[in-house]
Amino acid sequence: PGLAGKISTPGPSVIRQGVRNKYRGRAAFELLCSCMVRVVIKEMFMSASTKLSNSVKALFFLAYSSPEPCNSTVISKQTGINASKLRKLFSALAKENILTSIQGPFGGFLLARDPSDIRLQEIYCALEHKKAFHLDVNKDLEPKMKESGLINLFFTNLFSEIQVEIEDKMKLVTLADIIHHTK
Repeated sequence: PGLAGKISTPGPSVIRQGVRNKYRGRAAFELLCSCMVRVVIKEMFMSASTKLSNSVKALFFLAYSSPEPCNSTVISKQTGINASKLRKLFSALAKENILTSIQGPFGGFLLARDPSDIRLQEIYCALEHKKAFHLDVNKDLEPKMKESGLINLFFTNLFSEIQVEIEDKMKLVTLADIIHHTK
């Protein structure tokens, strides 16, 4: 299941009970922050990773079907991905010149470039308008806690750094690498 499946997050009742019974003051605050970060990271990875993995599976199938175009129904049957979701993903990928669409009764989709020229980072950026570590912080003009702004800034900076590292690693991986790795 990847990183998201390895993150263990206590439920709200466990957090409330721990805060009430065991932790006081700063310790309670640190426990809550830690749990909130785990939940946010898990949710972000799940959304981004599903779109990305489904797209890579479909592009993988198109690479093997080349030079013949394939329609979304055929790709759906072969990959197990909903045809409607595939068309949405393909629309975003076509806008970034990762694949092309051929109209007509014998049309379908083809890779626009060789798999060695398609980077994982390109696929990811074509699909995600918000980055994996986008943080939508509360921008109260008068925060209830004076530290709120500093905490928001901390997480914004942390998530920005992680996002850059993720995308830098994705730039090193091509669709051809993934195809080769599965053989």
